[in-house]
This record gives sequence, structure tokens and C-alpha cells, in this order.
Amino acid sequence: MAHGIPNRLRRPSVVSLLTGMLLVATAAPASELGEVSDRWLPSIGPVFGATFQQLDADVTSQICRGCTIPDPAGGEEPLRPFVDGEDTDATPYVGISLELMSPELPIPGRPRVFGAGEVLGRFGVSRKVALEGDPGEIRSPLPPGAEQNQPYTEENALGQGSEAVVEAGDVAYAAQLGLAFPVEILDRDLLIKPSIAWINFDFDLEGLVSNADCQDFGFGNNVQNRCNTSTVGGPGVLRATSLAGKATETFHGIGPGIDVEIEVARKGPFVVTAYAGGRFYRVIGDRDVTITAGPEAVSDVLGDDELAARFEYEVDEWVHRVGVGFRLVWLGLD
Repeated sequence: MAHGIPNRLRRPSVVSLLTGMLLVATAAPASELGEVSDRWLPSIGPVFGATFQQLDADVTSQICRGCTIPDPAGGEEPLRPFVDGEDTDATPYVGISLELMSPELPIPGRPRVFGAGEVLGRFGVSRKVALEGDPGEIRSPLPPGAEQNQPYTEENALGQGSEAVVEAGDVAYAAQLGLAFPVEILDRDLLIKPSIAWINFDFDLEGLVSNADCQDFGFGNNVQNRCNTSTVGGPGVLRATSLAGKATETFHGIGPGIDVEIEVARKGPFVVTAYAGGRFYRVIGDRDVTITAGPEAVSDVLGDDELAARFEYEVDEWVHRVGVGFRLVWLGLD
């Protein structure tokens, strides 16, 4: 189920952001950072952006009829149809970034070493990556009060289906370590900042299988499946099954990053900079998660059975991130 970074996500994001930064640079003031080349430069500021990652999931469920007794009379068969699916998680974030840049190094290009840490508040959306039917509470398809006069079958019962749901966690943590190269583009001074980047993030995973199993009445060609007792159809029996599971899984990624940063204002010993950039994280460690529900033993007039479900998830090996931000840089006291 592995996938690379989708082409539709690769193309415009970082290029568009960096192009916008170059346009802003035409109105930027002359460099102040270059005038304090021998100083350590701490900074703090907000960061905004989004992460993108491909998700895959599938749901398998089964019923083993007669399996709760020592000598099962039946056998294992699907409870609900197998279902799988995929989706792209696009999660916006707002966070805070802390950075420290070293004095300029006495080597070609006069780069500064920088390190940064970020705390990102994420705004995840619940995504039904795999879906079959409309899982939920098993209920009658008939209007209120109509059940006593009209029978319905297990095929007509509402709330049946399977789903595997994924939602991005509320907080992610990130860090970068790299070099900041001063360059001049369009007569403006910029910092080009390649880096090695790391991220830590969570996904909340949930799965649900709901099914209606009703009793057959009659013999031969006159068999009727009935879930409810009615004056027209006669007696009915409904077994409503709900198998659910959930988990929170943490992932780590590491990979290259690039930022372009410009100075936009100065007030006293402080400089405000704006930047845009992107990261390509490769997830390290296991990317597969399996959640099981059951086996659950059920004994009623329909039989002595066991029911179980399995929800399998896989996150893509690549996380694509784009963002913009501002920094309040302290230049120190003269």
C-alpha cells in the first residue's frame, strides 16, 4: 500500500512560496544581519502552513458460526464485505518557532549555523479512508410506529457497514539544523537556509463494523427473514453487532528542508524577518498499524457464534510540508 509523494502535491507548493518571497524582497530594507556577523542571533516567531501525507486503510470482519461450543458446527465467513481505500491527509497548522544562529563562519559563503525547534498546533479533519455502507446504530428502516404492522429483513436494516477513520493529532513537534547562506537576489539580501529536518506527529485511528443478523422463518421455498415482530409477518429476531477499535499512533520523520528568509523591518536592537519554505520528511520505523476488535462471543436464538474485525492502516513513507513565518531577531546591544 506504499505510495510516493503525490505529484499534485509536489509541484506548486514550495516554488510558489519562494517566488512570493522574492517578490516581497524587492521592497525589503538593506541587510541588518550582515552588520552583526560576529554575534549569536536568537529569534522567536509564529509559523503557519500545512502537511500532506497519503493514507491507506482496509477493514476485514468475520463471523464463525457455532464456534463458541467445543465442536463448531459452522465455519468462518465474512461478517461484512472487505473494504479498502486511500486518501490524502492535508492538515493545516499554526505554531511557534525558536531559532538560534551562530556568528558567520570564516569559510566561503560566510554561512551561519542555525538550529530551530517548533511546536505546531494542528487542525486535523476526520477522514473515512475506507468506507462500506453507513456504519452506526442498527435501526429499523420503517417510520415510527410502523414496525408492529410491517416486517423488515436484515438487508433493509439501517446503520450497517464498515469504516476505518484517521485524524491528525492536535500537536506536532519539529526541529531543523542547517546553514544560513547570505545571498543577493534582485539587489536584495536574503538568507538561503538548507537544513536537515525532523518531525514528530500523531494520528488518531478508529474503526467500526456494524451488522444486522436476523432469523429465517419457514421451510423450503417459503423462507422469510424477519428482524421484527409484526402482525403481518409474525415473530422476528434481530442481532445487532457493533465491533469497534481505536488507537493513537506516533510517527517520526527526517529529511531535507529549505527556507528563504528576508528582512522586512528594524526597531532598535530587533529585526523582523519573513520566510517561506518546505520540508520532505521520510517516516522512519514501522508505518503499519493493525487494530483488532474481538473475538466477541454471542449466544442467542441465532446460534453460538464468534465475531471479530481487523482494521489495518498504513501511512505513506513521505510527509510533505510547506509553511511561512516571521521571526523577531535580537541583534544584541551595541
